[in-house]
Amino acid sequence: MPRVPYVDDGQIKFNPDLAVGSGTFGTVYFGSYQGTPAAVKKIPVDDSNDFLHEILVCLRLSHPNIVRFLAATKKDQYILIANEYVHGASLHVVLHSADSPVKLEAEEKNYVALDVAMAVEYIHSKNVIHQDLKPANILIEGSSKKAYLTDWGLANVRDSVSLRQGSKISGLLSGPLGGTAIYTAPECLLTYQPCSVHSDIWSIGITFLELYTNTVPWSVKTCKELCQLMSTEAAPNALNKFDSLCTQLICTCLKYTPSERISASNLVLLLKSLDNTDLKKHYGYHW
Repeated sequence: MPRVPYVDDGQIKFNPDLAVGSGTFGTVYFGSYQGTPAAVKKIPVDDSNDFLHEILVCLRLSHPNIVRFLAATKKDQYILIANEYVHGASLHVVLHSADSPVKLEAEEKNYVALDVAMAVEYIHSKNVIHQDLKPANILIEGSSKKAYLTDWGLANVRDSVSLRQGSKISGLLSGPLGGTAIYTAPECLLTYQPCSVHSDIWSIGITFLELYTNTVPWSVKTCKELCQLMSTEAAPNALNKFDSLCTQLICTCLKYTPSERISASNLVLLLKSLDNTDLKKHYGYHW
């Protein structure tokens, strides 16, 4: 098991008045690690096992489109995890907030989609399942519009870390629709099957649907309504807003039979195959 890189008390600092978001098991603040700007997650000690799990996942990952883990420290009543600070906003804020510091042009959404697909291709190659892919867990850097995947609190490492579906996901399903439920694959939502690479792909498809349409993918208010629609294998309402090319791209992810969904690697190839000169120029090479 990798050694958790605890650092001395005082190397990680945060401003309790500057919350920049919330992770799966804690609040994220603007702060610093050894004087360098950092996003600092504060996790109560009651959730220490969850925090340890998240760090162990982060230690396995190193990719240009994944927020970089920096360090962690233990306090008496809480844990601090310092991650790379991305100067921008979450994709959720970018898509739905008029005050967002980041705006995406139409062609820039293709960059975001490919960045996310490449990050997921990478984590799947490392036997990691994210389990909570959604716009709130994707950060967009302000100047480059580069996308970063973040929040590993629910991630599952299939060969070493036990499955983490149970309490967290199930809790979201017991009442009014939670922020995660609308991105959850039908096999996980309806029959509580374990999350898999296939369920991650469903979540990518729903996220891309929201990315390209700027609307919430499902027109439902409760989990019960969502489950009723999924039980009939209904397509998300937002698909009606797509042209034929985008519909083909998204529908490769949104198959109700998990094994029929496109793999992350093939999704990357599909996105790269689009006839888009700007996309090739943005990444600085031809494929």
